[in-house]
Amino acid sequence: MAGKKPTHPIPPMCQAVKFALGETGVSQRELARRIGVKGPVVNRYCTGERIPSSEIVVEIAVALDIEPNWIFDIFVEIVNGEFSAAA
Repeated sequence: MAGKKPTHPIPPMCQAVKFALGETGVSQRELARRIGVKGPVVNRYCTGERIPSSEIVVEIAVALDIEPNWIFDIFVEIVNGEFSAAA
């Protein structure tokens, strides 16, 4: 079923990781290579099927060459309902 929508809300940390990928222009496949996991693992982080630990989020940030706090700040904004992708 192509285009199947998730039946569950995407957890805030997963939304933050997905946003970071979009902002840096790094593909899920490339991020997987950089952090040493298989591509489906990163896809699960982005869809909310799997929530990355804080340690993994730091690894993701390093792999994307961004500050880990940036991802955590996005997470907090999402949780507080203050996040806007246009910001």
